[in-house]
Amino acid sequence: MKETWVKGKNGQYLVADAAVEYLGIHNPDDGTFQGAGTSGTEFDEVFVGIGDTPAEALDDALESAACAGWSIEDRLEQTLAAHLPAVDASELHFEDCPTRCEHCSCMDGHSYCCYCGQEMDGVEECDCEGSFQCYVAVYLRAVTRGAYLQRPLAA
Repeated sequence: MKETWVKGKNGQYLVADAAVEYLGIHNPDDGTFQGAGTSGTEFDEVFVGIGDTPAEALDDALESAACAGWSIEDRLEQTLAAHLPAVDASELHFEDCPTRCEHCSCMDGHSYCCYCGQEMDGVEECDCEGSFQCYVAVYLRAVTRGAYLQRPLAA
């Protein structure tokens, strides 16, 4: 309920709690990314970012959060970044596809490019320009008005 969220001096929502989830590597063109949500969590909003590395994806998600009115401090970014793996999706090739079993091979004895769907029988490398991207979700919970009342009011 945004009407109860506390804004800081800069007019942006203050972050009470945050978490980051590395969602893996996906091809943004194949439609298999399931997304992320806050249902069943204590968080108010989630922002998904993509990039060649988890760090780039985190930057993308935090930029989206800032554009949506959240106060994103360097300390928060550093804390979240410490929980991400070191991966570079731009260095992946067809034979490295993390979803290869599901999307790139074993379809009636044929192999398909996980980027574009082209049949790969007898072809070692597809000439399409598809790419993999790392996906990261940043979950944020806002400071709410009642959160400042940690002790009972004096009588």
